[in-house]
Amino acid sequence: PAPAPDPAPGDTGVIDIPATEITPQPDATLTEHSWYRFELWPLEIGLLALTAVMAAVSVLLRRRSASS
Repeated sequence: PAPAPDPAPGDTGVIDIPATEITPQPDATLTEHSWYRFELWPLEIGLLALTAVMAAVSVLLRRRSASS
């Protein structure tokens, strides 16, 4: 076989591929289970706030019962 011709000085070697031949790649950010996609940080913040309130009420009730 004949060797490939040298590229022209302005040729960058870019090949145009029609858009119909490009296959879409699966989204790499999606995980196997759909429930992983839920944003759970509001629930976590709410549970943290509830725990802090319960701890404060517990401390206040202990102080009241100890002083009585």
